[in-house]
Amino acid sequence: MTNTQITNGFYIPPSRQRFLNTVQELLSRTGIVAMEGTVGIGKTSMLEELLTSALPNANKCYLTAVSSINDIQVRSRIIEQLFGNVLFDPEKPMLNAFLEFGGNTELMIAIDNGHHLSGQIIGEILQVVAEFKKQSRVISILFTFDKQISNTIGSITSALISVMPIPKFSEKESYILIKQSFDDVPSPDTAKVKRWIENAQGNPIQLLAFDTQDALKLAKPVAMNIKLWVSNLVVASLLLALGVYMYRLYFTEEQSLPKTIKEKTIKPTVEPMVSDWSSAKVKEHVVKVKQTQMPEDNTASSSDILEALNNAMEPQKEVEAVTANIEAVTANIEPAAETLESVPNVNKQSLPAEIAKEAISEPVVNLPEGPPSEKEISLAPSEAKFGLESESELNLPSSIAPLTVAGYRVNNQQMLSLPSNKFVLQLTAVSQESTLETYLIEKRLDAKLTRIYKISRNNSDWLVVTYGLFDTIASARETAKNIDQNAWAKSTEAIQQQIKSYNESLSQ
Repeated sequence: MTNTQITNGFYIPPSRQRFLNTVQELLSRTGIVAMEGTVGIGKTSMLEELLTSALPNANKCYLTAVSSINDIQVRSRIIEQLFGNVLFDPEKPMLNAFLEFGGNTELMIAIDNGHHLSGQIIGEILQVVAEFKKQSRVISILFTFDKQISNTIGSITSALISVMPIPKFSEKESYILIKQSFDDVPSPDTAKVKRWIENAQGNPIQLLAFDTQDALKLAKPVAMNIKLWVSNLVVASLLLALGVYMYRLYFTEEQSLPKTIKEKTIKPTVEPMVSDWSSAKVKEHVVKVKQTQMPEDNTASSSDILEALNNAMEPQKEVEAVTANIEAVTANIEPAAETLESVPNVNKQSLPAEIAKEAISEPVVNLPEGPPSEKEISLAPSEAKFGLESESELNLPSSIAPLTVAGYRVNNQQMLSLPSNKFVLQLTAVSQESTLETYLIEKRLDAKLTRIYKISRNNSDWLVVTYGLFDTIASARETAKNIDQNAWAKSTEAIQQQIKSYNESLSQ
């Protein structure tokens, strides 16, 4: 058996080499070949080898599809890799871009993981291949897919597509791959090696995923020590319980004890109340009343009463002394009570007539008499004129110098004046005025419906020709069928943003 090596050094057996030759023959006949296989069978390796060896002079595109990719991303990547950075509508089918930019160049597209592509993209690719076959142009499409994930490609019945399952390794080919990958591999007749090859079933990844030290079986993960984990859990629970107990025992002991209730003697106070504090004389009068009429506080304190009670607990010989003390305390309380009764209620007391009259006559706020004059609310004529001139200067739009080509004006200001919620048809975009002149003379478009604007892209100025003004994108696309099949609808808002960016670049 002759070993064959592909460009990346991976071993490719004779069966795979024959498979590659068959795929290249089918590409020249049908145009589309879909290679099917499970995970690890070598789909990507086969695809890369064909992309390198087949059609060496073709423009090539390589795309790896994923589950999150959408149709617009697929179209954009294919067109950009094949034709470079060109102006095209990624929302339209790929056929228009292929016919416009393809020319007579050979094209080749290789898509890995094709099971993630939508049915819309697969249909567009079939449409492109069919049109190229009619025009005798060369195009080749390669897919790889796993039918266990999605069999959309495999279920297509068409003469343009051929589905080829990737062959598995034979026992001899499997042993050669193992021997190249491991050192000191026993002979193929050894029971361990035979079991290894049988379990792999010709899958290269499975052949390289076995453990040579454990009877050539799949490596098992390390078993979890249940006893160790249980003991750790018990210790952690005990420590947590001990911590909670210590916290309750020491840290919350002071908080649980009741606080000592302190005695507090509430002394009645008499607060003067008046209806108007705006006058200084009223305040002065209230202060005088408080100073002259408030008696001294001769109320017995709690310590005096407590001392009298303690003395009452002494022997009978001290009863007379205690009685004398209580009488003395009572004598002090009675004058204080009489004095409190004699204090007039300031809240009910009326203020002297002169002070009240003066307090009422004083104004609290001095308000201006009469409305403001016209001079206070009007603006000076010079100031109003200055404001209008500044506003007009700020709103001046910027534009490019006018240009006329073949009787048509290149007018960016005209595009800026259009409503932003409309649509136009973009017919073409050129970078040379001579090319634009030839196009306009050939098409003979209606000058009233044709608008041309100028923008910059990739450090180059572009002259873009548009046609019409439509309320919806559907009406624009319907008109495109009668004007130009390659025309595509574009919103005026997007065009105005491009023009504004272009004008800003000119002003810098």
